[in-house]
Amino acid sequence: CTATSFSGSGEGLTRTSQYAHRNRFHNGGMTISQRFGDTETTLTHNNWTKILDRWKCYENTEGAITATRVHGSYPTAGTNPSSYSATRLKVTTADTSIASSQQFMFAQIIEGFNWQDLRWGTSAAKSVTLSFNILATGASASNVTGTYCVQCTNPNNYNRAYIKEYTIDAINVWKKVTLTFPGDTSGTWGTGTDPACRFAWFLAAGTNHHGSANSWGAFKATTSNQKNFLSHVNNFIFITDVQVEEGTVATPFETKPFSTELALCQRYYEIISPTGGLACWSWSTQSGGTNVFWKVKKRTTPSCGYNGTLTNQASGANGQIGIYSHNRGWNNWGTLAMQEPLTDSVRISFGGMQGWNAGDAIGIYFYGENSNIYGDAEF
Repeated sequence: CTATSFSGSGEGLTRTSQYAHRNRFHNGGMTISQRFGDTETTLTHNNWTKILDRWKCYENTEGAITATRVHGSYPTAGTNPSSYSATRLKVTTADTSIASSQQFMFAQIIEGFNWQDLRWGTSAAKSVTLSFNILATGASASNVTGTYCVQCTNPNNYNRAYIKEYTIDAINVWKKVTLTFPGDTSGTWGTGTDPACRFAWFLAAGTNHHGSANSWGAFKATTSNQKNFLSHVNNFIFITDVQVEEGTVATPFETKPFSTELALCQRYYEIISPTGGLACWSWSTQSGGTNVFWKVKKRTTPSCGYNGTLTNQASGANGQIGIYSHNRGWNNWGTLAMQEPLTDSVRISFGGMQGWNAGDAIGIYFYGENSNIYGDAEF
């Protein structure tokens, strides 16, 4: 038989770019949160705070903001997002007057390997389309409705920027925003494992950061129309379904399998919780160690450490780290250190112990979700 008609936009019949893995962002559905889970976290003032995997915030205002991951559609008005989870940003201390140098942003940096095929910085630079779902709420609509800005910049130099405006028109309604950014034919954009492109959602910005929309130019963050989201306590913004893809058309949000999204994020940050015991050996009467291998090779040599409390005679409570030897049972701790970090492993060493023989079998036990080993190779 011959088809005489079809329903829908027909976009799938005409697209020339890939369909699978088209989203250059990781964790756009806010699924992965290895650092904090669903714990509400106050952003660090005058610095970056890494929140959900691959996402981070910067603020240097007089206000205070928390970030957390939430689940389910809140509320249900508007076109509900595809994703079950979202990032929620909440104002806990207001700043009604943003100083000229102050700003607050939510951002992700994309690695060179995931951007370099777009040929930015050359005459062959390709356009990209950003889409996301956003919802704002507050005590009144005027607290949060208005004009907001998304900025695209080159994070290896921060000397090129393109600003796009969008509006939040009403409270308690999900809105899908679609913005197209033409490829930059100038500037230097990172390749390989270097930072290539940063997209930042600004929620406040002083006059020093104001520039013009809809053209490539020197580094600026927002236009003068930027809303001050920090103006009232208990202003909330929810964001999810964040996607950026080659071309000028926004396709439906690409939902990846959880295991795939987790592995993509673990290239930049990974926690290992050997609750069943980390097998080690002693190489003297007081010290020993082992190697821990990452599940996913890191983008670069990670900074490594551990979360939890070194606990003598561990009882198994959440957050405890205990050490056990076959000839002494539970031991009192000396020191625990992460040494020789590599993109595929880290060496765990301990010292200051007593009563072992060289070659003894040792076990280090990490109890509960609050004790683990981590490797951080995030930008």
